[in-house]
Amino acid sequence: MPGGRVAILGGESSSRAAHWRMAHRIMGMAGREIDRGRLITVPDRPILRWARGYQSDGRQEGWDITPTGKAVIAALEEYQPALVIVDTILAAAHGCAVIDQAQQYALAEELGRIAAATGTTILTISHTNQASMG
Repeated sequence: MPGGRVAILGGESSSRAAHWRMAHRIMGMAGREIDRGRLITVPDRPILRWARGYQSDGRQEGWDITPTGKAVIAALEEYQPALVIVDTILAAAHGCAVIDQAQQYALAEELGRIAAATGTTILTISHTNQASMG
């Protein structure tokens, strides 16, 4: 991924400054300087939501792409990042239940479809927020 663009989908009301700090840390670990033209950040709105009940494609339940998600996918197709960082998956996927294995498998499949459609690699992050650290 040398020289590739990076997109950060923010969660937990992260500010643009927080995304830039994360980018600086990542680039610093790689021994590289950050290039502002190679990083975009996206607001912290869910891109997916867990839907129950009959779906138009015959599923009983599954992940639906939200209107924000459709706009994000269009932006990723245009921007063509090599890497998309989703911070955090719980903020990006509304209704996500981390202990539901079937749901998590379906989430991985949906993210795989998005990655294939946009030609990128998606890295998801899950962590507690700073407020919960006390």
